[in-house]
Amino acid sequence: MSEQTASIRILHVDDEPGFADLVATYLQREDDRFEIELASNASDGLDRLDDAEFDCIVSDHDMPGQNGIEFLETVRDDHPDLPFILFTGKGSEEVASEAISAGVTDYLQKGSGTHQYTVLANRIRNVVEKWHTEQEAERIRTRLEAITENSNDAILTIDAESTIRFVNRAAEELFGYEQDTLVGEPLTTLIPPRHRDTHHEAIEQYLETGERTIDWKAVEFHGQHRDGHEIPLSVSFNEFEEDDEIRFVGVLRDISDRVRMEEDLRERERRFRQMAENLQEIVWMTDPEKEELIYVNDAY
Repeated sequence: MSEQTASIRILHVDDEPGFADLVATYLQREDDRFEIELASNASDGLDRLDDAEFDCIVSDHDMPGQNGIEFLETVRDDHPDLPFILFTGKGSEEVASEAISAGVTDYLQKGSGTHQYTVLANRIRNVVEKWHTEQEAERIRTRLEAITENSNDAILTIDAESTIRFVNRAAEELFGYEQDTLVGEPLTTLIPPRHRDTHHEAIEQYLETGERTIDWKAVEFHGQHRDGHEIPLSVSFNEFEEDDEIRFVGVLRDISDRVRMEEDLRERERRFRQMAENLQEIVWMTDPEKEELIYVNDAY
């Protein structure tokens, strides 16, 4: 249903073949995307469901064998979310109540005139579009869960009050807290005390003015482990909305190894300079490609 021209496959179950054919004719006049397959009873309808995929079921209620609600209950065992519209001439409140309890998607009473088919067509389009939208949202949610739970980087979300709303498993490993214990805690739990005021000021300024005090891509600062030691981090932030409220997501990468390598390199350079600058012999370094000196000591 990502394209307007995608077909909509409908299983129409009704024990009156003449009426079922009439419904099919009018529905296809209303929308040429409708592909309608007919079944004369619930048992036949279940067989069709086993053999093919449908976007919606339209079913009568009074039928031999299983009635419409019993058919619905059977369908829900294997297809809990498939749109199911009860289209019946029996319009009592009792039937409607039972249908809702059984998980019907929509309920429409048969009437006279052709307007009922326009209404039915609209109901079908609406429930199918909603169903496909929910399916796509579920697929996206599943993919995001797989990404966050299998990421080596810590991922967390906070609200406008800097309360942690979500953390993945990598965050648990990085900071030493269990996932459940972090949810609901302030983000400052993971920030060294000397940086907490700066964080609050930056959040408040952004919410008030929309101005960022720092670049949100690969910012480097220290986090704080549960045992108190600090962790050098590279953090990227972004903003999104959830339930009409502002949320922030952060992806945190432990850069301890890189920091140690840089510190080790600086220490080696310091020792080299200390040694070279105290020698009486000449020490120099050149770049053979550029044919220029890149270091000389005092003796040079």
